[in-house]
Amino acid sequence: MPGDAQVWRDWSGVPRAYGYTINGLHWIYLPEVAAYRFGPAGGEVEAIATGAPKDEVEEAYTRHVLPFVLQALGSELLHASGVVAPLGALAFCGGSSAGKSTLADRLAGRGHEPLADDALMFEPTATGIDAIRIPVTARTEARATALDASGSERFPLAAVFVVEPAGDVDPARPEVIALPHSAAFALLLYHAHCFSFRDERRTRLMTDRYLKLAARVPAFRLRYRRDIHRLPVVLDAVEGALA
Repeated sequence: MPGDAQVWRDWSGVPRAYGYTINGLHWIYLPEVAAYRFGPAGGEVEAIATGAPKDEVEEAYTRHVLPFVLQALGSELLHASGVVAPLGALAFCGGSSAGKSTLADRLAGRGHEPLADDALMFEPTATGIDAIRIPVTARTEARATALDASGSERFPLAAVFVVEPAGDVDPARPEVIALPHSAAFALLLYHAHCFSFRDERRTRLMTDRYLKLAARVPAFRLRYRRDIHRLPVVLDAVEGALA
C-alpha cells in the first residue's frame, strides 16, 4: 500500500478502509475483508478477498465500496439515507448510528418511497438538484459491474436534514433548525463520500457541486432525543418543516 493512501477512519479514529491509485488502477482496501480494484473508466470492480466469506465481501462492496467507486468515476454521493415525499426527495445525513436509516425507514412506513440507505447520489441540474437512485450492480463470483446512472430514476431533492441525536433536547419537541447556506455547505461537505482529495480537478468539481447543493436545497439541523417511542413526533417535525 502506498504511503499517501487515503485513510477512512471510524468515529473512534480507527482506520477501517484505505483508498489509493497504482499504475492507473484505483484500489479500495478493507482490512480482513477484501481489496477492490477498478479502472478510471468504470466497468468491472474486482474483489480480491482476504479470507472473508463471499457474502461478506459482496455486502461490503454494496454498502461501503460502491459509493466511493461511483464518486471516483464522477458522481457525488452524500452519506445519507433518503425517501421520496410528495414534494420531492428528502435526505437524512449524519454519522454512523445517528438514526438516519431509522428515520427513512419509518417515513417509508408512512407511505414515502424508499430511495437510499446510507449513500444518496445527487446531481445539479440547470436550476435545482436531482437525487438519483443508485444503479443496481450486477455481480459475479469475484467481480461487480458499476453501472452508470444515466437510466436511473431521478427526483428533485426537496430538503436535506443533518441528523444529530442530542440528550439536551425535550423528547416531545425535536428541533428542526433551518441552516444558512454557509453552514449547510460545511456540514454537507463533511458528510461527502470522497475517494481521494489528491485529485485537485476532481476536488474542485466536488466542491462546486456541494456549493450548489447548499445554495439550492433547504437544509435543516434535526436535533432530537433518542427515544423509540417518540419517533412519531420526530417524523411529524420533519414533515412539518416542509409544509
